Amino acid sequence: MTLNEIMEIANKAYPDAEIEQHWDVENQRLKPGLGQDGLAEFIVRELRETYDEAAGVLSQLETAEDAMLVGACELTTVANAFGAVADPLWIAANQATRLQEVISGKAVE
Repeated sequence: MTLNEIMEIANKAYPDAEIEQHWDVENQRLKPGLGQDGLAEFIVRELRETYDEAAGVLSQLETAEDAMLVGACELTTVANAFGAVADPLWIAANQATRLQEVISGKAVE
């Protein structure tokens, strides 16, 4: 399987086919500065860096899948970090609001 074929699979799966905005099919490299989607660029870079021309088709597909799953896991970890910070802040803000309501006599029991 060629690297262009790998990129085409990603392009068909990615919203708005943004992968093709970042991939130079003719030269098989990242298009410099043409795309506006950082995640699509990340995907192109990861697929390019992990591609092994000598590997069999199944191995190439598994490697591409693994690269995307690792990226997804890393993004999920970052997203969860924001949630972990936001949850206590949300709780604290609601407790402060509730306390103000109690103090002002506007609390609903």
